[in-house]
Amino acid sequence: MFSGLLTVSLFPQRSTPQGNIIRDLLRKIETKIKTDQTYLNIYEIKTDAAFFQMAEQKLGIPIVIRNTKDEDVVLSRQDPETEVKYNIGVIDNPAEAESLIFVYIARKVTSTNAAVSGFGTQEETAEGEDAQFIKEFFRMTDFFYLLKNYPAQYQQLRDVVMSGINEDKFSDMPEESPIMKKMREKIKSDKGKASTTNIEHIEYLKFNGIHYYPSVLVETEKKASGRRGGKDMVVTQPGDFMIDASFSHLSFTMKEMIFGPGIAGIELNTKNRLLNALPWQSPQINFGVRFMVNLTGEDTKGGFTVKPEDLIIDGKILARLAMNTPSLNKVNPFLTNKASRLNVTSGVNIELTTTRFFRLPVFNLFFSIGSNKLPDPVIRFSNSDGSDYAYFSSMSWSATMNFYWLTSSSRTGRFKCEIGLGQYNVFKAVYKDLLESSRLISNNIYPIIGLDFNFIYKNSEILGIGASYFDSRLKGSFWLRAFSFDEHVFRLETEFISSPFLRTLDEWETEGGVFFQIRYRYGL
Repeated sequence: MFSGLLTVSLFPQRSTPQGNIIRDLLRKIETKIKTDQTYLNIYEIKTDAAFFQMAEQKLGIPIVIRNTKDEDVVLSRQDPETEVKYNIGVIDNPAEAESLIFVYIARKVTSTNAAVSGFGTQEETAEGEDAQFIKEFFRMTDFFYLLKNYPAQYQQLRDVVMSGINEDKFSDMPEESPIMKKMREKIKSDKGKASTTNIEHIEYLKFNGIHYYPSVLVETEKKASGRRGGKDMVVTQPGDFMIDASFSHLSFTMKEMIFGPGIAGIELNTKNRLLNALPWQSPQINFGVRFMVNLTGEDTKGGFTVKPEDLIIDGKILARLAMNTPSLNKVNPFLTNKASRLNVTSGVNIELTTTRFFRLPVFNLFFSIGSNKLPDPVIRFSNSDGSDYAYFSSMSWSATMNFYWLTSSSRTGRFKCEIGLGQYNVFKAVYKDLLESSRLISNNIYPIIGLDFNFIYKNSEILGIGASYFDSRLKGSFWLRAFSFDEHVFRLETEFISSPFLRTLDEWETEGGVFFQIRYRYGL
């Protein structure tokens, strides 16, 4: 059990029976730690070669420990021009324990002579500075081997260290081992966490939106003249042309449309953002511009930049044109349900999204406004008296908030929750050659609840799945990265709408259906 919390990456094990035992113990203990972080503790004692030299003088014999290579290690060894320090990892706080269980010993050698040989790899140093060599030269397997084959040496080392603790020979009190700290951080991060910056929001839009979004700037350590220096910012430069196209939308941005603190783009789509309708099902086409402005960002190297704390407004202004798109449903093999029964009037769509500010969530606003003067309908139905009737929607809006969660610190899984309110109106019009009468038959406000999940691997999108609930109906989506080469990415996508839950169909509604499409992305 004393092999505890050491990870194989920090202390690689040899392919030996002892190493296999250690690895098995590691897995069991790590599983136990995840449910009880007080199960085991590793502390670190800091000392030096001088301590072991004094102990040898007192005992009259050398302090030697033998490793798995059957090499004798003399802890008191120190060259004249060097200083040797040790970090000794033990289980449980030695100040409170009657005996010690050793886990590792790390040695650090410092010398003013850069040519001196040591354990491990020499770090980069400037001329005239100390050269340091660090190596965990006595590992779990070595202690396991020592305890089994040379118990007297193990007992001697334990007695010497315990004597130093009891006599206050160590300048620093034992403290929690860095290995233990890393394990606690790993366990904590593996449980996932809520997003506190704009990184997840921008990355979500980057992988799910249909426009170009710059990567969030990350700080990296930079080196100068072989020395580890300050920090630099990695700026991702856009390509000359970015495009996102599918059977239901088209968007593009050129490098010339990225200006100072902003980005512009062009968009064409056949969707209704709020109404329960699939692409091409609602009789409309939307066309216009998209703009993204960083209110607190900088113009870095001529490219648009985004930092995690920046305040960004992302918006669209689209003309909503009433068109007979449902007529294409008869020859559309990718749409499985009937044409919509609800007309829309021509008008304008306005969308605004802001990043987090003052620790508030992400806000989304959507307005779709058209004339209440009803035109000739694209979709109409006949009454028994020879008159016709049709349903129109001229206005809809929604206001929602986004929250993001990560499944782990590796950021491979990302959840987005969206909550808010939405409203749309419905008119019923009666025609006898010309419009005879119209009346408002629905103008209700409904809650909006949505949940999305993205799986990301090595900064590449793999799949996304989402569902939202509005007006007693469930609207869902699924996409999968099919293949890619260079900057070309192809996806398979599906959207669906369910029938109403716990109510019958309203007179202007159709039953649920499914829409399939292939999506192409370049430079995004």
